[in-house]
Amino acid sequence: MKERKRLAVLGGMGPLATAVFYNRLVEHAKLRARSDQDHPDVLIWSDCAMPDRSEVIISGESQALLARCQEDFRLFEEADCDYICFPCNTMHYFISDLTKLTTIPILNMIDLCLAKLRRAHPGLKRIQIFATDGTRSAHLYERYATAYDFDVIDVSDQDQEIIMDAIYDLKRTGQIDFPEISQLIFKAISTGIECVILACTELSCMTINPKVAPYVCDAMDALIEECLARVMGG
Repeated sequence: MKERKRLAVLGGMGPLATAVFYNRLVEHAKLRARSDQDHPDVLIWSDCAMPDRSEVIISGESQALLARCQEDFRLFEEADCDYICFPCNTMHYFISDLTKLTTIPILNMIDLCLAKLRRAHPGLKRIQIFATDGTRSAHLYERYATAYDFDVIDVSDQDQEIIMDAIYDLKRTGQIDFPEISQLIFKAISTGIECVILACTELSCMTINPKVAPYVCDAMDALIEECLARVMGG
């Protein structure tokens, strides 16, 4: 009989973000683990052929993406995994359909991020979301924000273009130093934004100026905390 919980990670969206996710998960687990055997059992499937999520949302053609996910979920089911997560915010657009394709519970990074932010800052109100075009156009965070009493202030089209350029530059080059992202965070704070959410796991890979770090909430970290709580307890 299996005694340990197993975490399934559907990655490859993108590959560097998946690697950063696992590295952070190990670093967080080290706070509880005293040996290799204390670390969680994790199955990472980096499905780099997954269609671009923003393009799928904009086109409305999701059949190929969902079919691919269903095939990946079978792998997780055969491996007797207990939870599924995907370190990709935009992928959560499809979460209601994805939950129908597997019996394994899927952890919702967006809801976890907003819940964590509300617990940490009970009086915080005005937030801004740095994300892909797909996440932004689908209003993914807005769908959950009302339940946590947040006001989501949209980024300008010009700033969104800067964010997207940085995201795809990182995917293409592996570069992680994008000072323009920190500059946009400075700009947001100066206009009364109380917190900027890094709502794309490529943004989670980037170097952020320490001066703006207190005003940033990284969705990836919220997902990692929940993953460890589920498979390690506590």
